[in-house]
Amino acid sequence: TTIRHTLKAYERLKSKKLIDKLFTEGKELNLYPIRVLYCINPASSQHQALFVVPKKKCKSAVIRNRLKRRMREAYRLHKYLLLTPQSVTSYFLIGFVYVGNSSQGNFQIIQNKVVKTLEHLK
Repeated sequence: TTIRHTLKAYERLKSKKLIDKLFTEGKELNLYPIRVLYCINPASSQHQALFVVPKKKCKSAVIRNRLKRRMREAYRLHKYLLLTPQSVTSYFLIGFVYVGNSSQGNFQIIQNKVVKTLEHLK
């Protein structure tokens, strides 16, 4: 069987309550240019991810959206790393916050950091 690389709406972290939980109780992992927040979500039946590029770091909306798109794409392609049989007991809330400057938004760099994050979490 081939793996379908999808990122469904229910896999995106949208709940204000859960986002607040992630930012208050979450553990932090710094992999420049991405800062990762994560915590276990016992109520969920799948991993949920959030992608943030602060306006303070990147003024241009076009570039902010491009960076978010690149983070989403890297996560979408490699989220299968979290779905190993031993990790299915707990599901994560994951927040990817881009903290570098916009010139470091190379897809290769972002992809490497996202993969490192997912390997750390599994």
